[in-house]
Amino acid sequence: MTEINLSDVLNEYLCFNTMRAASIKNYRAAVRYFLSSQAVNASDISVARITPEHIAAWRDELLNERGLSATSYNNYRKHVSVVLNYAVKRGYIPANPFLL
Repeated sequence: MTEINLSDVLNEYLCFNTMRAASIKNYRAAVRYFLSSQAVNASDISVARITPEHIAAWRDELLNERGLSATSYNNYRKHVSVVLNYAVKRGYIPANPFLL
């Protein structure tokens, strides 16, 4: 499988899907929140290196440390998960870590 960063997968996904400008902004914000979290602690990360532990720590950080509501977290989670589903579809990763 090819090593590809989350930001690159996001850009590819946005390139091949037609959506409103507001939706594009939401996808970019969700990935930015994920990448800027202490759990990931990287300016970017290979999608192959994202683990369920990263996701659980990111969730806890957003809900407990940053004080986001569960609704806001679920919105961000949904957007990042869609990008990772796309990575699965393209063969970049064998499974979406949100679903493990």
